[in-house]
Amino acid sequence: MILIKITAALFIFVPMMTVYKNVSGASGITHYEVDEDYVAVKFNGEPRVYYYSSVHIPRHHIEKMKMFAVSGKGLATYINKNPEVRNNATIQ
Repeated sequence: MILIKITAALFIFVPMMTVYKNVSGASGITHYEVDEDYVAVKFNGEPRVYYYSSVHIPRHHIEKMKMFAVSGKGLATYINKNPEVRNNATIQ
Protein backbone atom coordinates (compact mmCIF):
# COMPACT_ATOMS: atom_id res chain seq x y z
CA MET A 1 0.00 0.00 0.00
CA ILE A 2 1.01 3.56 -0.49
CA LEU A 3 -0.13 6.60 1.43
CA ILE A 4 -1.49 9.46 -0.69
CA LYS A 5 -1.98 12.97 0.66
CA ILE A 6 -5.35 14.40 -0.38
CA THR A 7 -5.34 17.56 1.75
CA ALA A 8 -3.23 18.80 4.63
CA ALA A 9 -5.34 16.72 7.01
CA LEU A 10 -6.55 13.87 4.79
CA PHE A 11 -4.53 10.90 3.64
CA ILE A 12 -5.71 7.68 2.03
CA PHE A 13 -4.09 4.30 1.61
CA VAL A 14 -4.11 2.95 -1.94
CA PRO A 15 -3.22 -0.67 -2.66
CA MET A 16 -0.26 -1.35 -4.96
CA MET A 17 -1.92 -4.10 -6.92
CA THR A 18 -0.31 -6.52 -9.34
CA VAL A 19 -2.10 -7.82 -12.42
CA TYR A 20 -3.25 -11.40 -11.78
CA LYS A 21 -1.69 -13.74 -14.37
CA ASN A 22 -4.94 -15.72 -14.84
CA VAL A 23 -3.14 -18.78 -16.21
CA SER A 24 -6.41 -20.64 -16.82
CA GLY A 25 -8.00 -17.67 -18.59
CA ALA A 26 -11.22 -18.20 -16.63
CA SER A 27 -10.57 -16.33 -13.37
CA GLY A 28 -12.73 -13.49 -12.15
CA ILE A 29 -9.68 -11.96 -10.44
CA THR A 30 -7.91 -9.10 -12.20
CA HIS A 31 -5.45 -7.80 -9.58
CA TYR A 32 -3.98 -8.76 -6.22
CA GLU A 33 -1.70 -7.46 -3.51
CA VAL A 34 0.20 -9.64 -1.05
CA ASP A 35 1.44 -8.42 2.31
CA GLU A 36 2.65 -10.17 5.43
CA ASP A 37 -0.81 -10.39 6.98
CA TYR A 38 -3.24 -10.17 4.09
CA VAL A 39 -4.07 -10.76 0.46
CA ALA A 40 -6.08 -8.06 -1.33
CA VAL A 41 -8.06 -9.04 -4.41
CA LYS A 42 -9.83 -7.05 -7.13
CA PHE A 43 -12.48 -8.92 -9.10
CA ASN A 44 -13.46 -8.25 -12.70
CA GLY A 45 -16.20 -5.61 -12.91
CA GLU A 46 -16.03 -4.87 -9.20
CA PRO A 47 -14.78 -1.41 -8.13
CA ARG A 48 -14.08 -2.49 -4.55
CA VAL A 49 -11.08 -4.33 -3.17
CA TYR A 50 -11.52 -7.42 -0.98
CA TYR A 51 -9.02 -7.79 1.87
CA TYR A 52 -8.48 -11.27 3.27
CA SER A 53 -6.62 -10.66 6.52
CA SER A 54 -5.12 -12.93 9.16
CA VAL A 55 -7.08 -10.86 11.68
CA HIS A 56 -10.28 -12.57 10.47
CA ILE A 57 -9.03 -15.64 8.59
CA PRO A 58 -6.65 -18.36 9.83
CA ARG A 59 -3.08 -17.79 8.69
CA HIS A 60 -2.84 -21.12 6.82
CA HIS A 61 -5.51 -19.81 4.42
CA ILE A 62 -3.64 -16.54 3.92
CA GLU A 63 -0.40 -18.38 3.15
CA LYS A 64 -2.10 -20.64 0.57
CA MET A 65 -3.79 -17.62 -1.00
CA LYS A 66 -0.40 -15.91 -1.35
CA MET A 67 0.92 -18.90 -3.28
CA PHE A 68 -2.11 -18.97 -5.59
CA ALA A 69 -1.93 -15.21 -6.16
CA VAL A 70 1.72 -15.25 -7.17
CA SER A 71 1.31 -18.33 -9.38
CA GLY A 72 -1.68 -16.79 -11.17
CA LYS A 73 -3.79 -19.91 -10.86
CA GLY A 74 -6.36 -21.18 -8.37
CA LEU A 75 -6.97 -18.12 -6.19
CA ALA A 76 -10.64 -17.54 -7.10
CA THR A 77 -11.37 -21.26 -6.76
CA TYR A 78 -9.70 -21.36 -3.35
CA ILE A 79 -11.70 -18.35 -2.14
CA ASN A 80 -14.98 -19.78 -3.43
CA LYS A 81 -14.42 -23.28 -2.00
CA ASN A 82 -13.54 -22.07 1.51
CA PRO A 83 -16.42 -20.34 3.32
CA GLU A 84 -14.06 -19.44 6.16
CA VAL A 85 -12.19 -17.32 3.60
CA ARG A 86 -15.06 -16.22 1.34
CA ASN A 87 -17.27 -14.99 4.18
CA ASN A 88 -14.62 -13.05 6.09
CA ALA A 89 -13.26 -10.50 3.63
CA THR A 90 -13.15 -6.83 4.48
CA ILE A 91 -14.48 -4.86 1.50
CA GLN A 92 -13.26 -1.36 0.69
